[in-house]
Amino acid sequence: MNARALKNAFDMKSRVIIFFCFISSLNFNSFCQNLVPNPSFELFTTCPTTSNYYADLATDWNIFGKTPDYYNSCFPDGLPTNGTDVPQSFTGYQTAATGSAYVGFMTYASHVFWREYIGAQLLSPLEVGSTYQISMKVVLSNDTLAYGSVACNKFGLRFGNTLFSSLNPAPTDNFAHLYSNSVLTDTLNWTTISGTFVADSAYTFVMLGNFFDDANIDTVRMKQIPNWVGYYYLDDVYVGKVQENSVETTSNELFRIFPNPTNGTVFIETNELVESIEVLNALGQKISFKKIDAMSSISIELPYEVGVYYLRLNCSDKTETIRVIKTNQ
Repeated sequence: MNARALKNAFDMKSRVIIFFCFISSLNFNSFCQNLVPNPSFELFTTCPTTSNYYADLATDWNIFGKTPDYYNSCFPDGLPTNGTDVPQSFTGYQTAATGSAYVGFMTYASHVFWREYIGAQLLSPLEVGSTYQISMKVVLSNDTLAYGSVACNKFGLRFGNTLFSSLNPAPTDNFAHLYSNSVLTDTLNWTTISGTFVADSAYTFVMLGNFFDDANIDTVRMKQIPNWVGYYYLDDVYVGKVQENSVETTSNELFRIFPNPTNGTVFIETNELVESIEVLNALGQKISFKKIDAMSSISIELPYEVGVYYLRLNCSDKTETIRVIKTNQ
C-alpha cells in the first residue's frame, strides 16, 4: 500500500506545535532569535492542491520520513474536504495556531507501523554548552472518521546533523530531546510542549514527529473503529538560546554541590543550616520548594527535563544561588 493510499484509508486531523520566548518574573532576559526558519509554515513554494499537499511545500522544510501534509488557507476553493485547506480539510477542522498554515503528521497506526517526520536546517548551529528554550503546540485531529481515532504521547523534537528524506527516514529509536509524556487528547485547544536543552553537540538540523516505537508509547482510543490512527497538527516551532544574565550565582566554599552535571539527584554538603531550597528553571522561574532545616548532606531531585537549573539555598543569615546542569546520561 503506498503512502497516499494509506492516508486515504483514514480520516484524521492533527495537532500544531507553537513556541515563544518570554521574560520571567525575575527579569530573566530570554528574548532571543528563533533558529528555526519559517517556524509557522506561512511561507511556501506553491499552494497545496489535491495532487500535491506534502509538507515540503513549506519553504525551508523537508520531509524526513513518509508523507507529512501541508495545510494552508490558499488551497483552491471547491474541494476543502478532499484537500488541505485551512480550517476545513480531509483530516478535519482546525484553525491555525498562528497565521493560516500548519503541517500534519501520522504518529501511530494500530494495523501498520507508520511514522511521519519533518525537518529543517537551523539558521545557525547550536553552541555546545549553551542552553536553548524549545517549545511547540500540537492538537489532535477531530475528524469524524479514522484520523485522530487514537491519541498518543511522545510527540517530540530532536536535533541532528543529517538531512533525512522519505527514502532515508529519521530513526525511530526511542529518543527525542523534547517530547510529551502525557497522552495528548485535546482536539480543540493547542497544547504547548516546552522545555530547555543544554546543547551537547553543534547540531545543524531540527526534526519533529514521534520517534518512539509502539512498545514505548501510551495510547487512548478516541473512536471505536477497526483501524485507529494518531494524527496531529504542528505550528510555530521555536528554538532559541537562553540569555542567562539575570540570575546571579555564587561561588562559596561553604557549599559543595555534586555531581554537577547530574542525571537527576544533586547532593549538597555544608556546615551551614539550610532552612529551605528553591529550584529555578533556566528562565529563572521557581518550579519547586523544599523545606530542609538541616545541615551536612542534603539531596535534591531535579525535574525530568534536561537543562539548566538553579538551586537557591535559603539559610538563616544568607541566600546562595548555585547553577546546576541536568543531563540525560
